[in-house]
Amino acid sequence: MIPGAVADLEALTDAPRYQIAASFDPGTMTLHGTERVWMSNHWDKVLDAAYFRLYPNGETLYGPAKMRLLSVVDDAGRELAWKEEGDDTVIRVDLPAAWSPGESLVLTLTWDVQVPVEGEQPWTRDDGYGIFRQAKGIVLLAEWFPMLAVYDGSDWQLDLVPAWGDPVYSEIALFEVWLTTPAAYSIIATGTEVSASESGGAVTRRFLSGPTRDFYLACSQALQSKSTLVGETLVRSYFYPENGTAGEDVLRASSEALRVFNRRFGTYPYRDFEVVEVPLIGLLGMEYPGVTLLSDRIYTPDQKWRLDITAAHEVAHQWWYGVVGNDILNEPWLDEALATFSSGVYVEDVDGEAAFRAQYEQWVERYETGQRNGTVGRINWPVMRFRNSWDYVTTVYYEGAIFLERLRGEIGDTALFGALQQYYQTFGYRQAASEDFLGAIEQASGRHLDDFYARWLYKN
Repeated sequence: MIPGAVADLEALTDAPRYQIAASFDPGTMTLHGTERVWMSNHWDKVLDAAYFRLYPNGETLYGPAKMRLLSVVDDAGRELAWKEEGDDTVIRVDLPAAWSPGESLVLTLTWDVQVPVEGEQPWTRDDGYGIFRQAKGIVLLAEWFPMLAVYDGSDWQLDLVPAWGDPVYSEIALFEVWLTTPAAYSIIATGTEVSASESGGAVTRRFLSGPTRDFYLACSQALQSKSTLVGETLVRSYFYPENGTAGEDVLRASSEALRVFNRRFGTYPYRDFEVVEVPLIGLLGMEYPGVTLLSDRIYTPDQKWRLDITAAHEVAHQWWYGVVGNDILNEPWLDEALATFSSGVYVEDVDGEAAFRAQYEQWVERYETGQRNGTVGRINWPVMRFRNSWDYVTTVYYEGAIFLERLRGEIGDTALFGALQQYYQTFGYRQAASEDFLGAIEQASGRHLDDFYARWLYKN
């Protein structure tokens, strides 16, 4: 974390803590790991089980990966019983004794995961987003470790992995990760690399994160990088050598977006931020804590306009999803509509009012096209309620951004950006809900906006 944000840790003593040691074998394309997870029961309920998610088994977005849980041991060395529940991504671990409020629990999990390899036949959208596979000289490892599920005080949140949208609802945690790979690989990761040691042609790197909702990894022998400093944050752009010009454009756009959002919303609290060109499938970008993935399809001269705006959208997710969390499966508008709107703010601040109006008209055109084509949905619907990805994106991203711009016109810049800054400060490292966001708007504007909200969020 940057020095000014280190004090934020004082309020996170109950946050889960992961210590993970993993090794990657490119010969067999397997990742094997052991993780020690410390967690605290900070609810008023006695629990008899803990739940973990094995997200790479969620085939709809992850493709034909396979993660296996091998053992679970408690801090006394007792091997615990566990079983799959619901689908292959849900693991229930039975506890040997009641987990009472105020008590801590430490579990050690061992696991391995098989990483699919894309062959000569490129994957299609039917094979997922391409976020967990080896392709084009890079190994993409989204959600590569068993993740503690979210407990909301009444129940564990165990939603199925959707067919579109973002799959992972997780809470803030602290990570210490040791990753061993052949020395030839460069590593892209959440957090900051703090040490490295080499032995027998392998390198073990140690990473530390600030408070984050996930820990992303990628291994590459193909990418180059350039970097620059924005305030106290080092921004790196990773790209294929043949796309060096676009890689530099991404570095510039991402750095400018970071500056804009630091000023508009509040300071990005981490020391590192990385933007990576990768072979995504069926989407232009994907966000992770401290890491943004951008599709190689837009690293071309004719796609520069799309590259810049996509980079800004994904950078905005470091505020809306990364620091301020929300249930991305049941209230996805809270991060996606805000990220889309924020990309418009980036355009306005960097390129001027006319450029922003042109961007806004693109949102309106997409939304109106959707309406003509029979798009069905409300901005605040959960992911699973939409019929398809087109309806989801048209409604949540574009109509959601239009709603926020109309809200800006209703209450003015001072109230809106004051509300966003307060929202960021109040719900940083926490989970926010729709009523929290809407309440922050009303407080900053000094107005009751029920009628305005009803026209946009709760319409029939």
